[in-house]
Amino acid sequence: MAAWIFLGGRRQPESASTLAFTAIDGSTTPLLQLLLPLGLEWPPILHCLLSLSKQNLQRSESDFQHYQIALSELRSEIAALKTNLTDIAKIEKILASSFLLGMFTRPWCNEYWVQHARGMTTVLRLVDQSRLGASELGVFLISVCAIQDISAFSVGKRELSQHVWLSWMNHRSMPNSHQSFTALETVTGYPGSLVSLIAYVSEDAETNAFNDRQYSKSSSAMSDNMDSNFGTDSTSYDGSSTSSYEELETSLADWVYPELPPMASPVLSIALNTAWETMRFAVYIYLWRRCGFHSNLLKPFPAERASRKDLFVKKILSNIRTMVSMSQELGISVGNAMLWPLVVAAYQI
Repeated sequence: MAAWIFLGGRRQPESASTLAFTAIDGSTTPLLQLLLPLGLEWPPILHCLLSLSKQNLQRSESDFQHYQIALSELRSEIAALKTNLTDIAKIEKILASSFLLGMFTRPWCNEYWVQHARGMTTVLRLVDQSRLGASELGVFLISVCAIQDISAFSVGKRELSQHVWLSWMNHRSMPNSHQSFTALETVTGYPGSLVSLIAYVSEDAETNAFNDRQYSKSSSAMSDNMDSNFGTDSTSYDGSSTSSYEELETSLADWVYPELPPMASPVLSIALNTAWETMRFAVYIYLWRRCGFHSNLLKPFPAERASRKDLFVKKILSNIRTMVSMSQELGISVGNAMLWPLVVAAYQI
């Protein structure tokens, strides 16, 4: 199973047919503002959007037909792309179609969405990103591809991260003070500066998990040749270096919430600050586990962090309850961005 624990959900429980394609209310809707015009130019994208018109459990045969038509057209365009990698308009349409098809398959929790995400990465490695990133649409497509590559945001994904967020997005200006949210922030609810920290923590966790597996293999191979006194040693590899661990922890402590744009209402401001606080608590816990979702839950939590971890888990759950209430009563949809912190907290209970 490969599940992306990031996007999705509905705006209000009583409105089961209304999907929430944004996590930040009162802002633009990038999926419509940026992608719908492409659908008017290129039918496969329109088919993608139509396939997403209903929630997963309510999809009909026609929704799957729209998906299949879009998929068939996408394959043809990708095959033709090999002979022309300079047509930025065509590349935008291919990337947008891949992203939307990935959204359609994500609820299935299988490898299909991974294939679409990997396809986006492959295309982006072949094209001139400086030209593609000259438009808001291009930046959105690059960023949404990069964020899907962060392993911390998926459970059961077999492929290792290619760390494209750190190589593609870190050099881009992501100020903590701006007049409006970026398209990625609007869709996900996650500030770009925090996503960069999560990408570093995720990379650290992957490295620790790999080193831990290598240590276990080497220890097992050596055990037959060891003296019995050494064979009873139960010490295990601890993972990352203390310096990188402490640097990441310091960066998290120093991270400042983005300044809200003037359009943010008082209610939205409270909801977003609560959401960002919850996200940071989750990143702390993910870091402290050293190996992220690959951690051995039978291994005791680091003693020096255990009490703070318990406190953060309680705060995460309390904050999520608050945001669920805000969603039900006020229609604030940032609660859709809380699935990842919820999974991180549940992993500790």
